Formats: sequence, C-alpha cells, structure tokens
Amino acid sequence: MANNYITVDMIAAEALMQLENNLVAANLMYRDKTADFGSVGGYRVGDSINIKTRPDFEVQEFTTTTVDQEVRESKRALTIEKHLDVTIPYTDREMALSIESLSEQLIAPAIISIADEVDKYLLSKAWQARGLYASATPLASAAEIANARKVANEQQIPMMGRIGIVNSSLEATLLGTDVFHKFDTRGEPGVNALQEASMGRLMGIDWYSSVNFTDFNYAPGAATATTDNGAGGNTNNRIGTSTLTFDAGSAAAFNAGDRLQIAGVYRPVIVASTVANASLATTVTLVDPIDELIPDNAAISVVGGGNSDLAYQGIILAQNSFAFAMPPLDSPPGAESAVVSANGLSLRVVRDYSQTTKTSRLSIDLILGATAYDTRKSLIIADATA
Repeated sequence: MANNYITVDMIAAEALMQLENNLVAANLMYRDKTADFGSVGGYRVGDSINIKTRPDFEVQEFTTTTVDQEVRESKRALTIEKHLDVTIPYTDREMALSIESLSEQLIAPAIISIADEVDKYLLSKAWQARGLYASATPLASAAEIANARKVANEQQIPMMGRIGIVNSSLEATLLGTDVFHKFDTRGEPGVNALQEASMGRLMGIDWYSSVNFTDFNYAPGAATATTDNGAGGNTNNRIGTSTLTFDAGSAAAFNAGDRLQIAGVYRPVIVASTVANASLATTVTLVDPIDELIPDNAAISVVGGGNSDLAYQGIILAQNSFAFAMPPLDSPPGAESAVVSANGLSLRVVRDYSQTTKTSRLSIDLILGATAYDTRKSLIIADATA
C-alpha cells in the first residue's frame, strides 16, 4: 500500500532542491531572467522575450555647449528552446519509502540527469561570447594564461567576479602547467591543484572545468579591410546599427561567426552572414548592433584569421554575463501535480496511473531558454590549427 503522506508537493520540493544543488553553469555564469516572462503561465517551447543591454556613450570635453547623444540599446531574444522530462514507472513499494529513501532511489538520479542536460544546454550558449583568444597552445604556460588575461582586460571584461570555465582537455593543459601546481608560485593552492586536481584562482580568474561543453569547430575567414564611416566620418557604423561598412577589402572572406577586431575598438564584433569576397563588398551584417564608437579608416581583421580551424575549448567571463529563464509549467487538468519555483528555477511533478499499462508513473519536467545577456563580457578560448 502506498504511503499517502508523500505527496507530489513533497516530491516537487525535494526535486527542486536537488536541481539547485546539482546545477553548475547556472550558478557560475547565468543571470536569472525567469521573472521577465511574468506569472501568466502557459509558456512552451518557442515563446520568447527581448532583453536589453546598456549602450556605450562618448565622453566629450565640455567647452561652451553640451552635445546630446542617442540612446541606442542592444536587444536580444531569449527563447524557450528546451522541454526536459524524466518519466519514471514506480511501484507501491517505492512510494511506501520515506521521502529521504525515495529521493535517493528515484528523485536524485532523475534530477542529476536533468541537471546534466540543463548544464549542457546553458554551456552551449557560451559560444555567443563576443571576444576570442586563439592560440596554437592555449593556456599551456604562464605566458599563455597571461596573454588570455590581457585580451580579457583589453575587452574590458570586469575584473570583479571574473571566472574561467574550460573543457576537460583544457583542464588537463592547465593542471599540467607549473604555474598551477608549484608551491613556490601559488603556495597552498598549488599543493591542492597537485593533490586534488582543483584549480582555484589564478591571475585574477577563478578557474572551473566542465565536461558539458559542447564541441564547436569552425574555419575562420581571412579578409582584411578598413572602416568607412561615410560623409563627415559619422554617417555609417553608428552605435545601434547592425551593419559594418568598410572600404573594399582583400580578396578573402568574412565568414559567419568571425570575430572582427577593429583598430581602436575594445571589443570585436561578430559576423552574422558570410561575405565570400570582401574586395567585392562594402558591408557585412553583424550579429549584435554596434555598441562602441567605431573610428573612421580603422583596420579590420579576423581574430584567428588565417588558421584552418578553431576549436572552442573554454571561456573567460564576468559572472551573470549570460541569461536564462525557467518559467513555470501549467498543472495538467485531471492529474495529481505540483509546480514549484524558487531562485529562478521551476519544475513540475505529475503523478498518475495508466489504466492501459496498469502502471503508476512519476514525471518531472521543466522548460528552459538561455542566451548571452551581454556578449561584451565574455571571451572564448580557442585552440588554433595553422
């Protein structure tokens, strides 16, 4: 006989606690935007909201009058893309267990699987980062780590709360460097890195690893050009526009996904659509609107350009530079269910009995969406193949 004391509300509360305890990426890099979806319910895969990031302004020397500047914000769509579910057949014997035993045997294994998929999905958004550090030997020495930090500094990624997340290959590279495990360079953290393989903080970055990074490889373009701001030097390439205008460039490509570095600009811009031959074109469409002042006649180059392949292996970022939403699902009519939400997380538990199969089932599900909240605050680390 089932233990009627264990209600779906109790199961849902335990499942939510387990989910929060087992998530990694959501706690490191994501800003909760669940509340932006509101509380009306009825959300499903495909629903979206727009989130805004702040613009940049030009500081001017005051003489006799001030000059008004346009407020041009960047908008990004945050779309619900995932509906994750684990449905478990159970017996009366299992429902007769205490909530602790039920959690150990059913709830925790289900939630660990869900949390793993949530982290994989969230980390797949890391490749939306604006910046890119490409090297044939990424993070393989103190100098390499310092160079990656230098690029992050130049991109103006905030120093406070700066973190690095790497895949297992790059973790092995880091732990194999002297700077990570030698006592004379790191003291006790070096001993921990050697004995426990924990990375900790180095060069102003808190380092973490995850096996859930989605592999991503692509061949960058190799075109070069110079910016063309038009008549008076301020007609084109204005903050808020999504097109970069240039003087006819070299006979090579700007590929979709390329990060273009512009001389005198802190952060790269990302190419949205391939330009097969820059010598035959004068514009390239960008993923995000321009959010910095673009100098006229400034050199444009592809970050990592000229390499045959870039393998994305990690990311340096400011905390909360990405956004996620996990809005609550509706309770299905005619079923025993509970929907619980806390700290931006939400899941649903449904318990029912099938007359067809003569089995009882417990379903735990949630919906999820994520995107870069501010692409300016993150930097991809890539292994470059010449």
